[in-house]
Amino acid sequence: GTLSILSVGANNAWTSPYLPQITNGTYPGISVTSDEGSWIAIMPQLASPPGALMAAYLVDRIGRKMTTLLMAPITFAMFITLAFARTTLAFCAIRFLIGCVGSILYTALPMYLGEIAHPAIRGILTASVAFSSLLGTLLINVLGFHFSILLSSLICAAIPLVHFLAFIWMPESPYYLIRKNMDETARESLAKLRSTDDNGNEFKMISVAVNEEIANKKARFLDIFTVKSNRFALFVFIILNTTRKFSGIGPFLFYTVSIFQTAEGSVSPHTSVVIFLCIQIISAMVSLNVLDYVGRRPIIIISTVACIITLSISGTY
Repeated sequence: GTLSILSVGANNAWTSPYLPQITNGTYPGISVTSDEGSWIAIMPQLASPPGALMAAYLVDRIGRKMTTLLMAPITFAMFITLAFARTTLAFCAIRFLIGCVGSILYTALPMYLGEIAHPAIRGILTASVAFSSLLGTLLINVLGFHFSILLSSLICAAIPLVHFLAFIWMPESPYYLIRKNMDETARESLAKLRSTDDNGNEFKMISVAVNEEIANKKARFLDIFTVKSNRFALFVFIILNTTRKFSGIGPFLFYTVSIFQTAEGSVSPHTSVVIFLCIQIISAMVSLNVLDYVGRRPIIIISTVACIITLSISGTY
């Protein structure tokens, strides 16, 4: 399932290798201004809110698996279109649509993985979504250094195709099936996921959890603000997301090559980008392995402090 996120990571970071080429007129047949380039860069971010809203509807309407699976042909079509795009409007539209797909996947896939995974590996499995995005970021930067937009887009188009062919055989989430009163199908799904029919206790636990969730659905939207525990959860959510957005990951992601070109260091921009992304991937691998041992909160605190230090150094420089 996380294979689909590779395409999302590639789309998010597509501007890193290609934006400098199409804005300075060195790419054959394509030329955009810096202002147009900035719009191309932020399209995936603008697509996030509508994508999340669509995901909230789709995951309960057609299921977690089908929502994730449906994104594959859309992503495939968009990368094929990107291969032959030549105008600012086309680039913006394609990146916006793939951004919507990415937002849907970031909502549906962790939900699916969390619901099908054994509790012992649930944390690692859901965290692997972000890891796959980093791999996609590295992939598009490496491809962008060596191949044209046409070739790199065709290569990236193969990823959702492989994902579709592999993921179509996966069972639907037992949680979703129980919500739809498909208990027998849910039992079969759970048996396939656990490779055993002896899962009666887990099935009962899932049923209880689903029933509690359905009961909580009766809660009002205003309960987010009127219930103390909900207000605290909302506060934590806002703080964490604000911290992430102000961590600098967006500009670094979109303009990685441009930033290193401007820095004019002794190491070439392309090599610097690869080193930068490899450090990110190594950090993600470390966090994946210690996530369930150290805990989420310490990792968040450590990464936040590290961001403060590195951004301060970068800003001072």
